[in-house]
This record gives sequence, C-alpha cells and structure tokens, in this order.
Amino acid sequence: MVTGASKSENENDGKRLVGDGDPHGDRPPDRGKQRQITNFWRPVSSPPLPQSESTEASLPTLPRPTDPVPKKSYARAVIIPQEEYEERLNKYCFALIGRLNFRFISLDEIISEVAGNWILKEKVKLIPMGKEFTIFQFDLERDMASIWRRGSTKLGGQYVRFQRWCPDFNIHEKPVNKALIWVRFPELPLEYWHEKVLLTMAKVVGRPVELDQRTKQVLYGNFTRVLVEINVQSERLEEIQVERKHPGIDAPF
Repeated sequence: MVTGASKSENENDGKRLVGDGDPHGDRPPDRGKQRQITNFWRPVSSPPLPQSESTEASLPTLPRPTDPVPKKSYARAVIIPQEEYEERLNKYCFALIGRLNFRFISLDEIISEVAGNWILKEKVKLIPMGKEFTIFQFDLERDMASIWRRGSTKLGGQYVRFQRWCPDFNIHEKPVNKALIWVRFPELPLEYWHEKVLLTMAKVVGRPVELDQRTKQVLYGNFTRVLVEINVQSERLEEIQVERKHPGIDAPF
C-alpha cells in the first residue's frame, strides 16, 4: 500500500514538472511545450487585408492641373476727337524742353529771371513735367528760335540745354539726346546761297533751324553756316552730295 502511495506522489510530481516547470524538481521541464509557450515572442505576420472596391470608389477625383488663369485686362481702345487734339497740338509747336533742378531755386524765381533777361516779343510759359524736365512754351516762333540757337542758357545758376518738343513726349522714354550745332558748307558757289536751298542741304545732317545772319546777308563768301539740331548718338557726317537739274534738262546731275 505504501508503494502505491509513493507511485501516485511521483506521478503528481512529474505533472508539476511538466506543467509548471518547477526548478526544484528532479526532472527538467519539457522543452517541446516550452517552445510552444515562448512562441508569442516571434513576430506574427498578419494576413493581408482584403481590398475593398468601395474604398477606391469613394475617393474624390482631383482635377488635373491646368494653365494659370490669365488676368483680365481692362484696357479699352477709344478714339479721341481729332480737331480738339490738333488744336492742343498747335499750342506746343513752338515749345522747347530743358532740365532744371528746383531743389535750390523755385519756379517763380526762374520765371522772374526769364522775364528780366530774355528779350522776347511775346510771352513764354514754363510747365514743369517731372524729373527736372520743363517745357518752355513760346507764343512766337521767332522767340523760340532766338533762345534755341544759343545752345545752352544759364538760368538760376544752372546751364540749361534745350531740345525741341515733340508729340507724345514722355519723361520716362525721351532722354535729352539732341544738341544744336553750326554746320558749315565751305567754298559753296554763291548761286546756292538761298535760304531754302541751304535749309534743304542741312536736312541731311539733322533738323535745320535757321541761317547765320552773315550768311543771310552774304557778308563773306568762303563758307555758309546753318544751325542744325542733331542726335548726339548718330554717326557724324563728313560730306554730302548735292544734286540739281540742269536748266532745260529734267535729269539730275
């Protein structure tokens, strides 16, 4: 009976070793079951999720990038009255443009100096345009020519060089790049000493202004002088070729 009881106890001890892994027992724990217990340390690969067709269908469809939207232009064409425009245009046909620095002198002081020093037949009006540009509006062409042929004039302690006013003048696009020079025609025969002939010859060089007083009066016959407005950036002209028609023949020579 004792033997049976001992066998039962030994079986129970074996169960504890197998199930509980008792370190104080005589038998080592079962390694096969231990591997099954520690399997939870290994990374478990989860099965792939099933693709849902409804998920793809529910995504919003984004529009494709397009060209940038052009900005709207509000510029419109308009036709102005031609007669009124030409009326204003004629008021400035005898105008000159100069540059004056009004930092140390006022416009009223310049006007007073012009009225006191310039000998004019009619009035002149000064119109500041910005960026030191000033329009000198003359009522008489003769007054304009008398000031223009000086080349440069001293006003308010400043040397002012003039150029002719032109339509659509813009202070941002029209730099002062013109000058007045005297053009000589040496050893010109006296039959060519006519104002219209000399001004026509001077057009090749630039814009003719007027003749020299001695040329008009034919006081000396070795050369003629014509005041011409030229572009300082243009090439210098050394000589010209004059053509005319022979009396009774239409062909020029």
